[in-house]
Amino acid sequence: MFKFLVLLAIAAGLGYWFWTTTPEFAVFQVRDAIRAHDLKKFSHYVDSESVASNLVDDLLTKPMQQSFGSGVLGKVIANGIVGFFKQNLVKGMEQQIQRFVETGDTGASVSANGEGGEEINDGSISLGKVDGRLGFRRHAYKGIAYDHKDGKVATVGVTFHNELYDKDLVLDLKMRDEGGHWEVIELSNFPEFAGKIMEYESERLQNAQPGSVSDKKGTEKI
Repeated sequence: MFKFLVLLAIAAGLGYWFWTTTPEFAVFQVRDAIRAHDLKKFSHYVDSESVASNLVDDLLTKPMQQSFGSGVLGKVIANGIVGFFKQNLVKGMEQQIQRFVETGDTGASVSANGEGGEEINDGSISLGKVDGRLGFRRHAYKGIAYDHKDGKVATVGVTFHNELYDKDLVLDLKMRDEGGHWEVIELSNFPEFAGKIMEYESERLQNAQPGSVSDKKGTEKI
């Protein structure tokens, strides 16, 4: 009986250890770190620079700029010189992500400075502006919808419920195996995720017009 209990304890310990090395465990740690404003834990499971870089790339696409407002940065994109300023934009976005984790504040705009320190961004790229359009605080975490692993890379679909539109949306987290734990490196379907929310908002505004009827509530996937 004693040997059985020892073997059971070892099996339980190995099972827990294996659980801590999964992408799903990392997602739960990220969720808890944001809720607790624990930047150290968050940084262990999220490559903020990589996430920021990919997020800036997404926000610099023409469809996203049209949705969020291009401003001065739109002219930079049109002139094909945005790569020259991208490092500053990524660094600013990374700082905003970290500030959001620490304080819950989406913060100010990301600015890129050219020669002589002149500002070439009017504030079109910022977590605050994205939050204003997408309403992060109206999204309640529901759980993990799926996970797909391919060697040292995984995609985990995280389900959020949007209270305003009464819809479920899935945000894909691209993750990388760091040897012992997984790390988020990209919000890989962010443009589609954002596009769905803006589509729902457009429907909501149309349905708010006199004489319109809304029957759009339910659960949908991106």
